[in-house]
Amino acid sequence: MNLDEYGVDVSGPNDRLAEPEPLPGEIDDDTLRKYFTLTKTDLEQVDQCRGPANKSGFAIQLCTLRWHGYFLPDTRGVPSSVVEMIGSQLALLPIPPDSYPQNEKTRFEHLERIRQHGLNLAKGKISAKVNWQTVSGYSCFTRHASTAHRIRNRPS
Repeated sequence: MNLDEYGVDVSGPNDRLAEPEPLPGEIDDDTLRKYFTLTKTDLEQVDQCRGPANKSGFAIQLCTLRWHGYFLPDTRGVPSSVVEMIGSQLALLPIPPDSYPQNEKTRFEHLERIRQHGLNLAKGKISAKVNWQTVSGYSCFTRHASTAHRIRNRPS
């Protein structure tokens, strides 16, 4: 048995959480319009963020959840077409959100807020790609239900 720092067995290849796929280098215009166009309610959520990097990063995470059903672990390297599309809707210069998030507390708060807001928007996409689990009191996406079960039932 191979346990990680949380006491979860990571020895089986089918039981590991899959690494999220990065966004492709180029995204076609139809996909940009479909998944990266912010709605009025999206913009209300984004407006609650402070600073351009947080607004842009929040919007990118929201749109990525809508498109792929997961959050990006890192917003660096997001295609310029995405940055430009989001920036134009937020009246921001198309500067990559490399400094997003400012800290882990901000990241957690943003992802939780996106989860609350985006769950209804992406419900079908999420259920098709991943499992929605509550692990240790936190809601999260996992690709394998057995992993969430082991995390939830790990010894304290």
